[in-house]
Amino acid sequence: MNLTKQILTKQMAWRSQQACDERKPLAPGGFYFLSTLAGIFLTGAMLSGCGKGPDASQPPGIAPGPGPAAAASPPPVASTDAEPKTMDPQVAAKVLAQFNRGAALLEQYAYDKAAEAFEAVLAEVPGWTAAQFNLALAYFNMEGKGGSLDKARTLCEQILVSHPDHPWANFLLGMYYQHLGKADQAAHYYGKVQQADPHDVYVGYKYAEALSNLGRNDEAITLLEKVVERDPGFASSHYRLFQLYQRSKQRDKALPVLERFKQLNDAELDGKHFTAGNQYASAGKYYRALGPEGLPLPKPPAAGPRIVFSPQVETLPVSLKGWKWPHGTVGLPGVAVGDLNGDGHLDLVLCGCGEQGTAMVLSGDGQGHFALGQRLADQATAPSLGDVDNDGDLDLWLGRAGEDQLWLNDGKGHFTQTKLPAEKAAGQLTTSARLLDLDSDGDLDLLALRTSAGSIPLKPDAAPSPTVLYNNNRDGTYTEAAGKWGIALPQLALAAVVYEDFDADRDLDLVLFPAGKPPVAWVNDRVERFHLLEGGAVGLAVSAAVGATTSDFNKDGLPDLVVLDGKEVRLFLNRGRWRFEMDQDFAARFGSLGGTSAQFADFDNDGDLDL
Repeated sequence: MNLTKQILTKQMAWRSQQACDERKPLAPGGFYFLSTLAGIFLTGAMLSGCGKGPDASQPPGIAPGPGPAAAASPPPVASTDAEPKTMDPQVAAKVLAQFNRGAALLEQYAYDKAAEAFEAVLAEVPGWTAAQFNLALAYFNMEGKGGSLDKARTLCEQILVSHPDHPWANFLLGMYYQHLGKADQAAHYYGKVQQADPHDVYVGYKYAEALSNLGRNDEAITLLEKVVERDPGFASSHYRLFQLYQRSKQRDKALPVLERFKQLNDAELDGKHFTAGNQYASAGKYYRALGPEGLPLPKPPAAGPRIVFSPQVETLPVSLKGWKWPHGTVGLPGVAVGDLNGDGHLDLVLCGCGEQGTAMVLSGDGQGHFALGQRLADQATAPSLGDVDNDGDLDLWLGRAGEDQLWLNDGKGHFTQTKLPAEKAAGQLTTSARLLDLDSDGDLDLLALRTSAGSIPLKPDAAPSPTVLYNNNRDGTYTEAAGKWGIALPQLALAAVVYEDFDADRDLDLVLFPAGKPPVAWVNDRVERFHLLEGGAVGLAVSAAVGATTSDFNKDGLPDLVVLDGKEVRLFLNRGRWRFEMDQDFAARFGSLGGTSAQFADFDNDGDLDL
């Protein structure tokens, strides 16, 4: 790979990670998760270079949403510099590496070292807005050491000379003046950001704080009421609103808000995930480092044809077959991939082995060869891997005909079945199984979509059956919670599900795809609160979907959707606030490829996602 492409690849990888960090729920560490459910009999093709940039025709800011509970779309994290002269590739590589190092040090709260890194960057590229702001962030968090607070203010003021509406610089100046107790100046700068991005809950919260400190309580209350409406799980805003209701003698409004705050506060693990603070990255997207856009890199040469995969096919040591259950046929076996025995190589859990649809472990040697391992269970359909017991290895949640099973890993790739609550699973078939932290408590919960009569892939005539959700109690026990969380949906036969933080409010949401019907969005409002949105209302004009996957296709910080129905494949771009838009260019070029299952990955190591 030539130097220019190395530089661009590093830059794109940083952007991709930054976008991922911006949207993923901030659940604490303690588990490693890798799960994929892919079809073995796949109709479709690999699409290279899917990571195109944001649509230039899309207006900046926030797209209109379907309702008041929708969350804001984060604007692209980018510098607004005019493009200077192209840098020497060797210098650009050095500068970019130092820039990325500084951003990583900010994430580690090593503010002194981060400041040194960004100072070195600006010595090479004076006036680079992204580096100036990131240096200001580092200075601001150094607690006044060596005049760092004044240095942060000076840098932000320099940015505003050429970019007066720069929201990051304005927001940080608001933080600066709030820290000094100068509420009038803090309100001025927060107000500028709030005017540009009125849907950001952190901006609304900080602006309301400044207004209340000025005695403008009615304005602050109005702002906070909108904030808690947009994000019912934002604990800090509930407490501040309670205080203002009390101060204005609105006790009838204050008590319900206080009760909601108590619920949210009790659900917090360390008081940082759904609250606002002064530590780096604890006050929303405008209090995070900017990405390296704006660095004047040389353009790479046009890429020639690439051979991505070898034409040689490796035969697995097992026979894969469709199999029948009493109410249909399973023609699409499931597979999950992960390092099961800790040897650094990827292994497989493969369903549909032999006449009984057995789930088998296949151990990989890192060279594309797999050896048969443990036989797990017959009539298996949907494997999902994740660290359910938080012991550092991958466990298995296995969907089946009849009772689903949870298998715990001993760390060496040997699985032992563990007990789950008794259920009425006779005559049921799990079409999709997922492990996900739905309640943001730091452990994985167990989700299973089911049908009482139907085949896989699921067809429109499939009979519905309630979805199952086992909440992980973190003590080796599990509680059935689908009804309490509004996910049972007994009237729908669900063919597929994808989960992500689609509305950028730091928790996981679901998009569910019923067989032969439009999708349903399950919006997580945290602590057993939720609401449902119809697919048509959010722009997902599809029906009869059999598979879907999600990733940030265009690197705008919001997860997009690819939906497959066996005949067509469609890309839906997330425009924010629960509004999706079908990509017409993608549909024209690739829509007829069809397919039943898909996965995003950077197959050619060029920094963008392929499909």
